[in-house]
Parts: sequence; C-alpha cells; structure tokens
Amino acid sequence: MKFQGLAAYIAEQSDRILSRWCDEASRDPDQPANRHRLKGTELIDHLPLLLQAVSRCLRNEDVGEVDQQGCQHGHQRRSVGYRVEEVLDEMHLFRRIVLVTVDDHRRERMDDSEWVAAREVILELLDRSVKASVAEYSRQTESERDLARARLEQRNVELRDANAQKDRFLTVLSHELRNPLSPILSAAQVLRRLGVQDPHFERQRAIIERQATHMSKLVNDLLDVNRIAHGKIELQPEVVDLRDSVRHAVESCRPAIISRGVALDVDLPDDPLRVFADPTRLVQVLTNLLVNAGKFTEAGGGVTVRARKDEGEAVLSVCDTGIGISPEMLPRVFDMFMQADTSLQRHGSGLGVGLVVAKSLIEMQGGRIDVRSKGLGHGAEFCIHMPLSLTVSAPVELPPPASGSATKRVVLVEDNEDSREALAAALEILGHEVLHARSAEEALDVARDERPDAFIVDIGLPGMDGCELAKNLRRLPETRRAMLIALSGYGSLADKKRAEAAGFNCHLTKPTDLEKVHALLIGDAARSGL
Repeated sequence: MKFQGLAAYIAEQSDRILSRWCDEASRDPDQPANRHRLKGTELIDHLPLLLQAVSRCLRNEDVGEVDQQGCQHGHQRRSVGYRVEEVLDEMHLFRRIVLVTVDDHRRERMDDSEWVAAREVILELLDRSVKASVAEYSRQTESERDLARARLEQRNVELRDANAQKDRFLTVLSHELRNPLSPILSAAQVLRRLGVQDPHFERQRAIIERQATHMSKLVNDLLDVNRIAHGKIELQPEVVDLRDSVRHAVESCRPAIISRGVALDVDLPDDPLRVFADPTRLVQVLTNLLVNAGKFTEAGGGVTVRARKDEGEAVLSVCDTGIGISPEMLPRVFDMFMQADTSLQRHGSGLGVGLVVAKSLIEMQGGRIDVRSKGLGHGAEFCIHMPLSLTVSAPVELPPPASGSATKRVVLVEDNEDSREALAAALEILGHEVLHARSAEEALDVARDERPDAFIVDIGLPGMDGCELAKNLRRLPETRRAMLIALSGYGSLADKKRAEAAGFNCHLTKPTDLEKVHALLIGDAARSGL
C-alpha cells in the first residue's frame, strides 16, 4: 500500500521533527545526548537521511536505505562513546516524536483504518532502523573485542619472546662473566699460597680475591632470582645442623667483614639445631644476610650472629649496628632491586636481589624471614625462623685423611690459556702433577699416552665439547675409572644432569673453587661438599 500524502508530509515536516527532537534530547538531563554533550550536526547525525529513507519507503521504495541509515547512526553513536542502552533510548525518543507529528496529519487527511495501516508501516520502518543501529553498535563492539583479544595475544607472544630472550641473555651473560672470573680467582689463590710476606702485596692480592668473589656472588644472585621467578629452583633438603651452616657462612664472610673494620661475633648454643633444609642453599641465605650486614655497617661497628631454640623453631638472627632502615623502607626491604640507600654516598653496592633470594629460599623450605629496625642510624636485625626437625641424621662415615700419596696426575683440558695457566699453577702448588690439553683431541692423546688419574674439563671446548670428551674417556680402558671433573660457566640443574649423564663425577660452576677441586682429587668428601 502506498502512502504518498503521508510520505510528502514527513518530507515537509522533516525540519520540524528534527528541531523538536533536538530540543527534547538536549533539554532532558536523562537523555544520552545531553550527558555526552552532543550539539549541532554531531547531535543530528544521520537522522535527516533516515527521515528521507522513511518517506521514500512510504512510496513503496526499497527499505534497505532505512537499514543503512540506522547502521550509520549506530556507528556514529558508538564512536562518541554511547552505550547500547543509550542508543536505544535515543531512538525510542525519535520514534515517539515522528509518530506525534504524523498524528497531526492523520487528524486532517486520513481515516482511522488508513491511519492504522500507515502507523504500522512507520513503526516497522523505525524499528528496523533501531535494530540496525543496535546491531551495528554490537558488531563494532564485538569487532573491537576481537581486535583487542588479538592484540592482547600478540602482546603476550611478544612478552613471552622477550622473557625467553632475557633468560638466554642472563645465561650467556653469566657464562661470559664467570669465564674471566675463574682465572682471576685462581691466580689470587695461587698468590695467597705462595706466602709472600710483603704486607702491601698481600693487601692488594686480598682486594683482587675479595672483589672477584663478590662479582661471582652477584652473578649467582641474579641467576637465582630469575630461576625463582620461573619456579626452576630445585632443592635437595636433608637434616642439617643449623650451627654448621652458620660456621660455613661465617668462615666465608669473615675476611670481607673484618677488612671493613667491622667486628663479627657469633653466639651458638651447645646443642644441635637440626632443621630439614638444603645445606647449600641455607649457607647461601646466611651468606647473603652477613654480606648485607657488613656492607651497611660503618668501621668500628659490629655484626652479631645468634642462634637459639624457640617453641619448636630454630631462630637465627643477624644483627648489625649499621645505618638502619627507615620506617618507609622497612616494608619494601624484600622487594626486587630495592636498595635502602640510593644516594651517591651509598654504603655498599649490589643489585638489590640478595634479600629477595634469601626470603624466597627460606620460604621454599618451610621457614620465614623478617626484619626489624628502629630507624636510620639504629642498625637492623634479620631473623630466620625454621621448624626444628624431629629426625636425627645418621652419622656419616668419612674416608680416612689423605696421605702423602694423594698427589694426582691431572689433565687440565681448557682452551682459554689464562684459565688453564692459573688453575694449573694452583694445582701444582697443592702438589699435583698437571698435564695441559687445549682441546678434546689433545686430551684423548694424553689419556692414551700418560694414563692420568683425573681430568678437569671445560665443558665449552671448541669442536668436540667436554661432554663428548667425557663419553670418549669412559670408553677408553686407560681412563674408564679416572676422576672426571666438569667446569662450566653454566650452572643450571640441567647443565649438571647433562654432565652427569656424559660420565663426569661432578660438575663445578666457574669461578673455580680451588679447595673443592683439591678435595675431590684427594677423595676428601667432607671438604668437597659432595
């Protein structure tokens, strides 16, 4: 049915309809146009074209233009921040005003039956435009969600790749730093054993050894905090006496603390303090706390280590008289890369990860660590709480002390000349005979000709690497039972397992611990720590 007269009337009244709609949309504070502060052409948008489309449809022309203009309106409203319910409210107001205007025409020129039919057509057309507006709004919203999801996934991929690259970088960095540190420490240890009596010489030698050891600790802390973040730390707990762990940590830290003019006192109970923990990691935690205490204590101050039993727990405190911690910094002491003093006059250096590592390792073993300080200038106290173990470890049968026949013929396989020469000199001072090999191929020739007792092998050899060399040595009758010690700048659990699978007796991470190497060679299990 055609409604020519009504179509012409709507076209004539278009400005009036739009003006009335704008007045109501702007005047009513509940209308979305008012809330979004739309005015002028931005407010009217595609509604004039929508009215033209309705008028043409009343003449029996294509209704597709109504859908098109409704879509355009929904798109524009979405772009200015409308919610879908606001689009609906606005279109319902527009429909009401159109019907009121058309009702004026009915009273003048249409009978009731014609008016009912025309009204149904108009409502259908306007409802189509409303549905088209909402559909376009929803389609855009879903498209934006799909795009956001795609961007998020892409960002996740980029972050995963960046994280993997960071892990690879840290691994390579640790290897490259450990390699030069190894000959530096070996040379410093050789100089110490030479027993030169010049105090100036000894002071400079001690500085070299102390700072190289500190650099090694920084590398280890950085790698550990990365492993902890990825859940890759694997513990090997056993029943240990906390007092022994304290003694080991104090023994390694005392020279550095004393050199700063800081007193170090240790107060341990007579009875054992047995806890179930990884002994290596426990010593690492205690070392971190001692280094931290010594670093932030001025010359003339003191560091005190105390251990005691307290209601089923072993409690260890490391207390210093140093610079203290402000109340603002106290809750953040265990945050990553946090330093209590960031001024140019800082009392010590570091990455700010040692306490993070300490806290994580203690909590992984069922304990807790806390810190107290009365403020700046009043020192600090770190306390470790570990559950006491009810199990008593069985006594360990140690081999008899090594005799004078413990001197070994050792093949040192290392392509880096400085590393090889420094470690060889250290081993020779300890009484061992050292044979040099620059490659795996040279090592195999020496193995056949000299029948050595042990091999110390750098894993990262050019050509045939250390693991392949170990497999070949285990196949030779001359070296099938030889002691094989792996050295590497890589120290992850996977690296150690790979070395073990290749036939090595043990894997040591650079820089080389000369005392441990010597203990392994002479079969002193207690001193080797293995």
